[in-house]
Amino acid sequence: FVVDGDLCEQYSTLDTGKQREIASALGLQPGVVVKKLEDLRTRYAF
Repeated sequence: FVVDGDLCEQYSTLDTGKQREIASALGLQPGVVVKKLEDLRTRYAF
């Protein structure tokens, strides 16, 4: 699969309410989503 690093970075630039909304839809806390996106991007960036 393909990981869009720019799209991963956009989550961090969203306002807090939008981050909570997305995280809630995934059943996660916003901090967990950020960590998973960072891990995903790092794992597949190289």
